[in-house]
Amino acid sequence: MSELFSDKAARPMFEFVARDETEMPADYLPEAPGVMFAGEDMLSAAGYVPGSNRPQGWRRLWPGNYRKYVGKHILMVRQSGGARSERWTIERLDQDYKTEALVFPFGNVPIFARKYQAAMRLAEHCYPMPRPPVAGCWQVARVQR
Repeated sequence: MSELFSDKAARPMFEFVARDETEMPADYLPEAPGVMFAGEDMLSAAGYVPGSNRPQGWRRLWPGNYRKYVGKHILMVRQSGGARSERWTIERLDQDYKTEALVFPFGNVPIFARKYQAAMRLAEHCYPMPRPPVAGCWQVARVQR
């Protein structure tokens, strides 16, 4: 019976960081109180292996911005907070170039990753719709004009 229980706590699926501790633009999901960083178990389930290369098909547009064309969308990961930042957004653009972010559905809190390769794996895992273990959805973040 004791084998069913462990003294060790489960690793968190997410790490919450308050908005004022990020450099998220004011017009990007303005109601979001912060961001959720995907935890190791979630990234592993999405196929990310620490130290791995980026998945096939992703193209670097410029430093801190990668895209991949998939179906009716463009998957995109962007660095938030400067060149040395370990904050990567997970987004997709539709045919009208409307930006949608991968968010935690309660509070529309965006889901970020600390490595661009991890963000890419999570974007692919959640396209066209998020699958377990990701509790997320795509939400309009901003409309490009």
